[in-house]
Amino acid sequence: MKLFITTSRKPSVRTRRLAKWLAVLLAGKNENRGKQSVQELLDAAREAGCNRILLVYESHGNPSKLSFLDESGWLEDLPLSILKDGDSKIPRGLPKTAHATGSDPRLALFSLPKEGGVAMEFNGNELSFKADGNAIGPVLRIGGRNG
Repeated sequence: MKLFITTSRKPSVRTRRLAKWLAVLLAGKNENRGKQSVQELLDAAREAGCNRILLVYESHGNPSKLSFLDESGWLEDLPLSILKDGDSKIPRGLPKTAHATGSDPRLALFSLPKEGGVAMEFNGNELSFKADGNAIGPVLRIGGRNG
């Protein structure tokens, strides 16, 4: 299941950068939201072959929440803060797939397989990514469930 990743309306540079990183690291599709309604986002996701949407919301110019949506409705919100920003330039040659490692139940929201490509893992409340055993991209602190 591919993720369609977008932001809240009028996002800051930092929020747009996080959405782009997540799209690359999770092998998803990133699109600027603009003035699209939630229904228009669902339609755009369906056209792109995605059946789940990840919205990156912000507060005071900083990413503050990941919200998941599919055809059945809103799934869960994960409050977040950025512990380490990803570089401003995304490196070329990253794998085109991603997988989840670990047993944290929040991993299911991302709908990733258990092997192949970039590794996404929860370590306590930290969400990080690795490619070829090396840390890559942002490190996020994920708050409690249903924020």
